[in-house]
Amino acid sequence: MIYWIYIMNIPLNSLVSIPIIASGGVTTSLVLPGSANIIGGEAYAIKNRVPPSLSVNEMLVEGNATNAQRYMKFACGGNPKKFHARFPERPKSRMGIVLFILNP
Repeated sequence: MIYWIYIMNIPLNSLVSIPIIASGGVTTSLVLPGSANIIGGEAYAIKNRVPPSLSVNEMLVEGNATNAQRYMKFACGGNPKKFHARFPERPKSRMGIVLFILNP
């Protein structure tokens, strides 16, 4: 089973690292979901400042979720290989993972 993670559903109060990142001079970040699944979900580019409204939509670089550039998270390395090794019907090698992406 593949779970899709939608970055827009993350509550802003859980992003305690944003002020720390911004204090180091980093102005934007590409927020990606985890790497255990082969296809992890959608990612967005955000500004590293928390708006007064606490709206994730206002943090997007492009303005709002309807016209923002969308990114897809794929993982082809060791994490999905280790995670899916316990399931007999899933790929066990990096080449198998890429084949799974091309031909689900």
